[in-house]
Amino acid sequence: GRDILARPGAPAAEGASNLSGAGDDTATWSFSAALLAAIRPYLADGYPDLRLMAEVVGLSGRTLQRRLHQCGRTYSDVVQEARFDLARELLVDPSARIIDVAIAAGYESPQHFSRAFRQLAGVSPTAYRRSAAAIDHKSSGEPLQ
Repeated sequence: GRDILARPGAPAAEGASNLSGAGDDTATWSFSAALLAAIRPYLADGYPDLRLMAEVVGLSGRTLQRRLHQCGRTYSDVVQEARFDLARELLVDPSARIIDVAIAAGYESPQHFSRAFRQLAGVSPTAYRRSAAAIDHKSSGEPLQ
């Protein structure tokens, strides 16, 4: 993961093209996906600092921002996406409390988390969980409780 982020001419995993091509959708996806994966372990500590993440992936803060700009993204966008993806995965587990999901995704309060989640998903975390459970039960053939 680190090499994909650090070297602009390096081939990305699984046959993707190099990351220096700003107009290349595969390169954009590879860079964003690699950065998302790098950010994820740091979310429970709160909002991951750009300089820290740049150091983790072997880039300067400015170079990281420049690469994101080439992809049409901002660091805040990527962090928000990483938080949202993690929250959606955790919400599928009915035993996970909303406050625990909020903390794991790096939010300071369940209220802030619920507001941000509703903005992105269009529904509250609780409503999302119910719809995910309904879909899961339909696909498994089990009746809803």
